[in-house]
Amino acid sequence: MKLYEDGFSDKEISKYLNEKGIVSPRGLDYYPKLIWVTRKKLKDREKRLKSYEIEIGKMSFYLKKQLNP
Repeated sequence: MKLYEDGFSDKEISKYLNEKGIVSPRGLDYYPKLIWVTRKKLKDREKRLKSYEIEIGKMSFYLKKQLNP
């Protein structure tokens, strides 16, 4: 993300990573579409993590009466 924030395009980022010998998790070279998809997934994940809310609703308990102890 840092390279993208610094103004590099997806094509420039993929070229940079490939020149440095950095391969994808599957061991392949990077290409612009892979960079775009990776950025999108990261953005979506960050959005999901920020949107989690926990809500506890009304809870009910019932007591059962024993007929024959």
